Formats: sequence, C-alpha cells, structure tokens
Amino acid sequence: MSISRPTSIRRTAPREIRIEWDDGHVSEFPASLLREFCGCAKCVDEWTGVTRIAPGSIPVSVDVIECEHVGSYAVRFVFTDTHSDGIYSWQRLRRFCPCDGCRGEARARPDSKAEG
Repeated sequence: MSISRPTSIRRTAPREIRIEWDDGHVSEFPASLLREFCGCAKCVDEWTGVTRIAPGSIPVSVDVIECEHVGSYAVRFVFTDTHSDGIYSWQRLRRFCPCDGCRGEARARPDSKAEG
C-alpha cells in the first residue's frame, strides 16, 4: 500500500494548516490539533505509547509559527508554545486527518494506535 504525500502544506487562516495530498484529498488541521497529536518523546511515553497530552488540553490559541520538511517523509512544526520536538510523518498526518471521512475510517480500523 503506497503512502499519500502532500503536494502543498500551507496556512490558510490563523491557527489553521491545510494539506493537499497527491491523491486529491485535502486535510485542514487546527494548529491546536496538530500540537495535541505530537508524537515526540515528551508527548508520548516511549515504552507504552500512551499519550501524555490530555485530549482538548491544548489551547485553541496555539498556532504554528514555522514549518520545515524532514527528509522526504515528514514535516516539523514549531508552535507558539515553543514546542518543536515532533516530527509528523506523512502517514501520521493522514491518519489524524480531522475530516469526517477520515475520522470515520479511523473508527472503523481495528488498530487505533497512532503511527509514526
């Protein structure tokens, strides 16, 4: 199974990041949601995989102030709360897409554990 890749990652509104994918899909992420599903060692226990961030605990005022590609497989965001440790793989971004269609697919998957 091939992994979709972004053709565009850009800010489309304050506190919103839009990703256009090579398969035509579009993901619109509130910056606070991107921050909430960070997968770095500070945010997710490395041994258990349990997230350390309580759902909904990231203020909606958090924004992305910088975005940089990491190789050809991921992106790193810097947030207004100074957090910058997470590397968001294309697979992780697509898995956490907040659109109704993707959320429905995620609920239907037997393994709901987040991927890289």
